[in-house]
Amino acid sequence: MDAANEHPNASILAAANARGWFVARKVAPVWARELTEATIVKTREGPLEAQAGDYLCRGPDGGRWPQSEASLRQKYEPTEEIDDAGFRRWTPQREKARVFASEVAEDLALATSWGVMRGVAGDFLVRRHSEAVPGPDSDLWIVDRATFGATYEREDAPAGA
Repeated sequence: MDAANEHPNASILAAANARGWFVARKVAPVWARELTEATIVKTREGPLEAQAGDYLCRGPDGGRWPQSEASLRQKYEPTEEIDDAGFRRWTPQREKARVFASEVAEDLALATSWGVMRGVAGDFLVRRHSEAVPGPDSDLWIVDRATFGATYEREDAPAGA
């Protein structure tokens, strides 16, 4: 593929592959409630599109983001606990809560299916653990540094360290 037709995430992925990935596990619960209409969610990483039936998620540090019901159920188990704002507590499924992460070295804009996520140096590029070799079309997302520290535990050292 020539430079003019290169996937917008190709250079971001190449930089992450050069830095290396490490395994982390989501350990903190999220709070989520179903959205009844399409909306734009203002996240720390930029505005993201959400459809009716998606869930608005809230992390332990107050960060908010949209997530499809299928994705939420794939990684979390609902509990019976619901707060005053109608958010249900969801706990991570131990084996499905693993991801690969790479610390971002510079500001970036990541193209995703739900919008452009923006990250800054020190944030984390994250991808599913089930995908051994990532490609530009991989399911990638940015997690703010503070959110990552509050919700994930590192399981191993960076590759090549």
